[in-house]
Amino acid sequence: AYERLVMQDLDFDMIVEAPVAFNQVAQHIKFMCLSVYGAGKARQGSSSAPPTTLDPHGHQIQMQMLRLALDFVENSFLTTLWLEYDAPTIAFGIVWLTAKFYDFGGPHEMPGGWWSLMNERFETQNKREDPNTGDIYRMKAPIAELLNDIGMQLLQYQSEGRGS
Repeated sequence: AYERLVMQDLDFDMIVEAPVAFNQVAQHIKFMCLSVYGAGKARQGSSSAPPTTLDPHGHQIQMQMLRLALDFVENSFLTTLWLEYDAPTIAFGIVWLTAKFYDFGGPHEMPGGWWSLMNERFETQNKREDPNTGDIYRMKAPIAELLNDIGMQLLQYQSEGRGS
């Protein structure tokens, strides 16, 4: 917690990319639920694109997951995560933590399933091209250790009685 005080004393201007985090969390949750609960879709998922509609149970789970994930985003603003990671990585970590709360498995549990689709989506969504040079910046999906660190910091914050 002292990091914030030091940063304030140094007049450090920290810009938190909140809209990026909120938008990416919502998009990832929707994509994950479509991959797992899409109409006519089995829970294990497949390597093909997910369907575009949710069955009623899937819609209910999506809304519950989104509420939990957005609570995690709000709590993340009160931690030092934003000094350690960029917005897309924090958003992906929050989605991963939310998936664990709903027992969706994770990076190692379902190879070739919904998590592989999530990694592909992250890398596609966070690819940028410089219009002047044509150079492409590709952001790799975070490894499990980073996602775990983000999740552990958020859970620690909540366990200390400060989270909502």
